[in-house]
Amino acid sequence: MNELGQAQLARRPSIIPAIFSIFTSERHLKVLIDKENAVIIGTAVDELIRHHPTLKFPVFEALKSTLSHVENLGTDYVSPSDIKHWYQLVSASDESSSDGDITMQDVSSPSTEVVDSGEAAAEVAEDDQDEDEPQEKTHDNVVVSFIDILGRVSASIPTFYSVL
Repeated sequence: MNELGQAQLARRPSIIPAIFSIFTSERHLKVLIDKENAVIIGTAVDELIRHHPTLKFPVFEALKSTLSHVENLGTDYVSPSDIKHWYQLVSASDESSSDGDITMQDVSSPSTEVVDSGEAAAEVAEDDQDEDEPQEKTHDNVVVSFIDILGRVSASIPTFYSVL
């Protein structure tokens, strides 16, 4: 950025916060999660700060403001009732005894079903196949995605950690 660009940026202080607002935009979410786009943007921001130290303060203020916005979104988030168990602590079951002891069962007890080794091998092979396939995310929300994106961006800005 030359002197003319720096002067134009100084006259419009809302440009840097506007750039950081894309990190909490649902419209830009898919592009920022795909590939390494958030990392590339973070690296570019780091280079900008290194070559123009006067921009360090506005960039970090915009980053802090974006993090505060994500915090507010997380605080306001209400999970759907069908997946609420993913977001809240669940009380201990009433099945445990009152003294806190857990009843253990012997592995070779008659109530334990013996599985044929062929069936066990098939189950293990099936489990291995499941690990190779991408797991479908059934309870993600935009706040989690925003945190992921900001983590990628901030990890790409080594200068960010020198300020902390």
